[in-house]
Amino acid sequence: MLFSLPTLLLAGLASFTNAALTNTGRTVTVNSIPYYLPGAPLATIPTNTVFGRTGLVPLTVTNSSSLVYTTAQLTNSIAAYTAADDVFQTGFLQGKYRE
Repeated sequence: MLFSLPTLLLAGLASFTNAALTNTGRTVTVNSIPYYLPGAPLATIPTNTVFGRTGLVPLTVTNSSSLVYTTAQLTNSIAAYTAADDVFQTGFLQGKYRE
């Protein structure tokens, strides 16, 4: 049985397909804007208990020393993020987490 040169070349390459895969990140889309996520998380939050679902959740992290976090404080935080951060957008408000 005769094989063509391209078939022989492909057969030779097939033996090199056992390469190890490394997660170097991925791109996700929030409100039609793509964002790069690194391969390893910088932090984790138990989203199944905080947001009622698991997996990736776009979120905004705020902090406050007061016991009660008011709507006015959240509005001020959002305005500050919007003014200072060119990447921040309302899609990150799907989840809100207060430290």
